[in-house]
Amino acid sequence: MNVSKFFMSQKGKVVSKGLVTHKISRAYSKNMYLLPVPKDKITEFGFDISPAHVGNLLNSIDFYVPKDTPIFAAAEGKVIKLLDSSRSKGNTVEYWDKGNFIEIMHSKKESTHYEHLRYKGVKVRICQKVKAGEVIGFSGNTGFTENPHLHFQVNRYVSKDDFVTVKARFANFIDVYKKHKR
Repeated sequence: MNVSKFFMSQKGKVVSKGLVTHKISRAYSKNMYLLPVPKDKITEFGFDISPAHVGNLLNSIDFYVPKDTPIFAAAEGKVIKLLDSSRSKGNTVEYWDKGNFIEIMHSKKESTHYEHLRYKGVKVRICQKVKAGEVIGFSGNTGFTENPHLHFQVNRYVSKDDFVTVKARFANFIDVYKKHKR
């Protein structure tokens, strides 16, 4: 993916504006997850592509897929947060909180977060229970982004409102945190 130099220049702003915390984790998820997008739709993926993947978002993964690609629940759980009304996107941090998203709780302290969904692309509701592999929405290009993709992260909560991302373990995909030749 050709990520613009301007977009990457925003990394310092992500930290200086306090959009991430300084807490990081090198741990892997306790749960095993399914890939949240169809494997054959992925054009590129990585955890080190975005300037937003720092601090407590360090282990987030971007899956570059075409707009309107189905997004699957990576595991069984309950929808705890979502946003579906944004049409905004841009490559500056002013768009940080403008991405449509879904968050699903899977255990007492571990959840998955799916970001940059299309406008009105969320197909679940708050408190809805979902099954692993169920379509929960459609990819888009909203929020702090330049290109359509799914930003995916596994959160481990350290308190009610504070979390770190942990490395996602996939049952049906490679370890994205190790260097692989494509």
